[in-house]
Amino acid sequence: MIRFKGYLRVPLFLFVYWSAVNIVSMNITYQQQPHIWRQKSWGQIQMRLFQEDCKIRREKNLEDYIINNGVGKVYVLKDNVILDQFFKDQETEVVKDPANAELIIITDQRFSRLTANNMLEQLNRLLDNCPRIYFCLNRYYLNASETIVDSELPEHYDTAIVRWFEKNLPNTIVLNRSEIFPEDGSYFTWVVPSCELLICRT
Repeated sequence: MIRFKGYLRVPLFLFVYWSAVNIVSMNITYQQQPHIWRQKSWGQIQMRLFQEDCKIRREKNLEDYIINNGVGKVYVLKDNVILDQFFKDQETEVVKDPANAELIIITDQRFSRLTANNMLEQLNRLLDNCPRIYFCLNRYYLNASETIVDSELPEHYDTAIVRWFEKNLPNTIVLNRSEIFPEDGSYFTWVVPSCELLICRT
């Protein structure tokens, strides 16, 4: 909740929604791309809602993948504090050059907001340096500008995302590791995007 002058309380998600979009004739309109809004401490704010010790499921999935696959060096693109304590506790080395990494982790919301073509270019460039990417994609931003139309993709959105990446990222296998659920605001997707993709170049 956000408090104004000590009295008025407004749910944070409503404040963000009101700030990020313009409503004209009941239609949400964007200038060109969705407004770039992010809050580095958003995850910490949400965790304060729970008294018990808990983690965001997708953050735990990332930790488990690193441990279970013996990953020692990671290159990370993120926009908040997730995994920081985990890297310290596990002595996982965070490298500055993706060419030195065993795994690239992408959770940064800004990456999801790239145009479809730019996203493919960036992923191909990263795969040239490291053949394994754990990509947490905000599926609702993908191709938001509708610059790409592919009538051959399946109707199921999550399946279509996997097929689209496999089609446009040469010599790759794409595995969807995410939970498939409709987003209603209760899944913490503003901290770690909900579509978890493991992209491996063969």
